[in-house]
Amino acid sequence: MSLNFDLTRCDPAACFKGEGDDRTLTTFAEGMIWSTMAIDIGDLTAKNLDEVVWRLNFLISIDRAVLRKDHDGSYYTRDEIRPFVGLRTNVSTKTRKAWLKAVFDSIERNFNYSQQARFREEAGALPVTA
Repeated sequence: MSLNFDLTRCDPAACFKGEGDDRTLTTFAEGMIWSTMAIDIGDLTAKNLDEVVWRLNFLISIDRAVLRKDHDGSYYTRDEIRPFVGLRTNVSTKTRKAWLKAVFDSIERNFNYSQQARFREEAGALPVTA
């Protein structure tokens, strides 16, 4: 399934660079669009701005962020994300509880896979390159 998006209600200065045929998305706008999949919020609104910022920052804190402010672990502020209020995508929005469950299930699956690979390596069956 494709990721569809609409930026017409967002701040154009935050979303686009260049003019005319040279007009393209900013790197940050592309990151925000892709991040809607990671945070499971399809429509960024004034009402859910705090939740969007919370989820983006939560992913940074557990080192699973799609969109990074810096490589120093800095967190986003409402003012940095506010220009993207109005972003709409075809991502289904989950409640925080459902989203956290999905995040932790993913972490558990990845951990279990890495542990199984290590056990196989210890048994001499498969080298681990992690």
